[in-house]
Amino acid sequence: MKNQDFRQSFEQWAATGCNQLLDTIPEGSGICRTVGVPPEKYNVGFVSVGGGSYKKEGVSGNWYTSDQQFELAKTEARITGPCIYERLTFDQDSPFLNCHCLPDELNQAIYQDRDLPTGCFDKSYIIEEVASNYLDSNSYSGVYFPSRRGNGGILVFNPNQVSITPIYTGEAPPPAD
Repeated sequence: MKNQDFRQSFEQWAATGCNQLLDTIPEGSGICRTVGVPPEKYNVGFVSVGGGSYKKEGVSGNWYTSDQQFELAKTEARITGPCIYERLTFDQDSPFLNCHCLPDELNQAIYQDRDLPTGCFDKSYIIEEVASNYLDSNSYSGVYFPSRRGNGGILVFNPNQVSITPIYTGEAPPPAD
């Protein structure tokens, strides 16, 4: 589906269904992230402004996965050099836009763009842009998308605006629970 057709379909759905995207990630839920920086450049509060992975260039935020084994994080990040592994938990219930709640046709259109050399995240940007026309920006803290490269989901948010606690950081994944 072309981006213009996607925007039109999503806008039509959002006019009456956008509230269906609002969801909450409960306090204590775990998330994982791989940070593609060498250890000497890493800090726990690292916030990316790089584009891709479901957010535009220059937007402050990080992306996390629901996969506690880091396989999805590795698949999504495609990190080729050293990295740091983080496991974190939410300190409070946190509201998010849950794109799993989109009609299947729209989610499939997002997924179909996974291998495009350019524009592969445009539909994700459209979701955030259009949703902001229908929902108060204070009613959600980020967006949860189905992964395009593996089983699970990707959560995009700025950790400076969501209360989280690191429970593990290291140069290798934590031992299995």
